[in-house]
Amino acid sequence: MMATIKAIIFDVGGVLMVGQDIVTKIPSKNNKGIPDYQIRGINEAMARAFNISIDEWFDAMDTAYPNSIVGKVSKTEMLRVISKNIGVSSDKLEMVWKKYIKKYFSKNRKLLRVIKRLRKSLGVKTAILSDQFWISDEVLIKDSGIEKFFDHVFVSNRDGLRKPDKKYYSFVLKKLKVKPSEVVFVDNRSWNIIPAKKLGMNTILFKDNNSCIKELLKFLGGNK
Repeated sequence: MMATIKAIIFDVGGVLMVGQDIVTKIPSKNNKGIPDYQIRGINEAMARAFNISIDEWFDAMDTAYPNSIVGKVSKTEMLRVISKNIGVSSDKLEMVWKKYIKKYFSKNRKLLRVIKRLRKSLGVKTAILSDQFWISDEVLIKDSGIEKFFDHVFVSNRDGLRKPDKKYYSFVLKKLKVKPSEVVFVDNRSWNIIPAKKLGMNTILFKDNNSCIKELLKFLGGNK
């Protein structure tokens, strides 16, 4: 007999919000300055926006960025450190960062529709469990409107913990008041899936919507 699932937990980046290449106009040396369209990821786009190399951009983020993911430094302090390192204002840095995060990510509307139906028809708890820093938290979660689909929202910079720390998974289970076997956890990174599975959680490694939804419905087969 299949166990009854009481909660479904979803990652954000790569699951609820899916990435797409950033297309930017970049002057080409080969055609005398006529803009070429080239594809860039967020970090490459940020480096180019401030006219520095990708290595210089990563160096500029220093410890401020990783520490912000677990809330060890405030948004203001993170922006102050990084903006000083690249020689721009904090306001300019925040504006450009938000711009490219918005360009890169879009809502996974198909999966969100399924989550809405399951939440209503089966009465399962739905939750977000995501590693974010202050800027991405604002853009991808707070301002995107996806929170309305979920009963609980767990974000690393707010909680002071991050995946794949087992303490974070245990913290979430306690808050949801569920056993590991009563949960399905969906994430697009195998290293986040492994500790959840070791704790006894049902897991889905997200690859695409169709396979994810199929696996999800299979786990929910024991629900009435």
